[in-house]
Amino acid sequence: MPDPSKRRMRRLRRAHQTMPEPVRAVFDRARFQNLDYYQIADELGIDIAEVERRMAQAMMHLMRNTDDTRPGGLERFGAWLRAAFGRVWRR
Repeated sequence: MPDPSKRRMRRLRRAHQTMPEPVRAVFDRARFQNLDYYQIADELGIDIAEVERRMAQAMMHLMRNTDDTRPGGLERFGAWLRAAFGRVWRR
């Protein structure tokens, strides 16, 4: 039986790959390049509100595509995502 954390990481990677490009561009800059929202907005030529909106879309996309929709799932997912991206999935 496959390790549940490995299955979840595969689902997370697949969800990341299927993210719309404008959303993924913001997410990648925030998570992988550690840019703040002001830097992302400047680099992409969009305003801060659009950066916030796209980050929210990215988080919802990842949550929906990793099947964590139980009550409290968003909080658990956010904590897990920070841990997973911080230690396992670096570019």
